Amino acid sequence: MASKSAVFVLLMVVVAVAAPIAVAQLGTVGRLLDRIRIQGTVFCSINATGTASPVFPNAQVQLRCGIGDVVSRATTNRLGMFLMQFLPRQTLSSILAECNLF
Repeated sequence: MASKSAVFVLLMVVVAVAAPIAVAQLGTVGRLLDRIRIQGTVFCSINATGTASPVFPNAQVQLRCGIGDVVSRATTNRLGMFLMQFLPRQTLSSILAECNLF
């Protein structure tokens, strides 16, 4: 059992080291293909935070920017988790300042 854990850890280290190398080799093309990734968990609670609340499966999540333009959509899975990936039309700083999850 310990050897399986050691092999898994070694594999994860190799993947972690190899991934940045692969992206770095893309150069300018890699920067053009960059995506923004937003992930999270939706809990069933009002005015509460934390994992003590039950999760919200099949919830519709939207990223809205500016005057309410929907930039990306996702649906939570049975564990209440969602993932959005999109090509940015704006800079990261403007996304952080002007966009909200609903």
